[in-house]
Amino acid sequence: THSNSDIIHIPVIIKADADATLSALREAVLAIGKGESVLEDKTMIIDVISQGIGAIDANDIQIAKESNAPIFCFNIKAGTALSEDSKDVIIESHNVIYSLLDKAKDVFSEKFLPKSRVEKLQGRATIQAIFDMSGSNKIAGLKVIKGTLFLNKSADDRSK
Repeated sequence: THSNSDIIHIPVIIKADADATLSALREAVLAIGKGESVLEDKTMIIDVISQGIGAIDANDIQIAKESNAPIFCFNIKAGTALSEDSKDVIIESHNVIYSLLDKAKDVFSEKFLPKSRVEKLQGRATIQAIFDMSGSNKIAGLKVIKGTLFLNKSADDRSK
């Protein structure tokens, strides 16, 4: 039971060299998002909006552009459709299924999932003294207990 804001729908187009391969590729791509929680409060749902056997054609490129969908191909060549029209379309073509699935995960993370802020702990310190300055400004005297602290870097007071 998720609200619409908890679900990230990711459109994809898949192409393969044979029916059995296409079916296996579809199931593997769908499994990437099935019930997986990609963030604490988000669920990723993969939506295969088009699939087919054979080379990428102009119709695949058009669908990808209109829906902002990447194209994932297994064991096929791009064909003649790749021209100026396809320059803004993500096309991943691989002959090893695991490579293709790894790349699909990367594309989903980079293109569709919200960017999260990463904090890197540089150091830790304890406050030894607080000095009142002019107005309401204060300066803290610190003792570094781990890592390195830098002048003009932001600090987070987690003593609260």
